[in-house]
Amino acid sequence: MFKHGMPYNPCPRCKNELQLSIEVEKKQKMATISYTYICPVCKYKDVNEYIELQLNGNKVLVRRIRLKTDSQKKLPQ
Repeated sequence: MFKHGMPYNPCPRCKNELQLSIEVEKKQKMATISYTYICPVCKYKDVNEYIELQLNGNKVLVRRIRLKTDSQKKLPQ
């Protein structure tokens, strides 16, 4: 998606459009979902968030881990 001729979610390295990748890893009684932005051109990766689901008896425990992305980091002035 483009905004005013530029990618809406540009790669910080090469300025191409980043694509969202959602990956699921399953283990015994546990699953981890990771949300990662990947540049198809230069292979830059920015892991945005993890969600862990764990079965504990009759309960499902959910843990959300939000990581600081490059766009949220402050640039040196």
